[in-house]
Amino acid sequence: MLNSEMNKLLKLLPLDSWFWVSMLLLAQGIGATGVTLVARIPMEAVAMQISVLYIGGLTGLFLFRFRPAGNDNLPWICAAVIYVGFIFLMSSRAYAETALTFDTSYFHPLEYLTLGVFLGRFWYWVIEAKGFWRFAMRVIAAGAACGAADETIQYFVPGRQCDLMDFMLDLSGLACAVLLFAALRPIINLRLRSRRPT
Repeated sequence: MLNSEMNKLLKLLPLDSWFWVSMLLLAQGIGATGVTLVARIPMEAVAMQISVLYIGGLTGLFLFRFRPAGNDNLPWICAAVIYVGFIFLMSSRAYAETALTFDTSYFHPLEYLTLGVFLGRFWYWVIEAKGFWRFAMRVIAAGAACGAADETIQYFVPGRQCDLMDFMLDLSGLACAVLLFAALRPIINLRLRSRRPT
């Protein structure tokens, strides 16, 4: 009964990976724009960084509409690369002209949860081929490497600092992404089965 209801729901949703990649990147772009406006950060300080998300999202929509059928994993690794570029660009300056009234460390788990979703969907096949723990190790190791590179970039940027606590928050976001895949595995499997030709 539950599977039939889930199948009905899945039929209402677009199943193309480019669609979901574009929605996630555009949602992140809208969220980043909202934080910029609420925090009164000068738009010129973050315009290039945020535009990476919008360009990636709009490109994903274009490919969703016009590209030929192909590798279902390609959109997810493309999204991960775009998102890592956004993270590194955000870390490449100090934003001394802003007077933030909140701790920006809270963004780390959300950023790396998003990165973990992109990496996790790219490596989802590892669960069936090699087991869930191998999948989790790949997602966390790749995400941790990005987090370590991010903190290293900040070490060399005047006004920024390399912070072990930020790195631990990055890891917490990646762990949440892995747990999300564990929780949603039955739904993802149904979605993937519905894409296979019968």
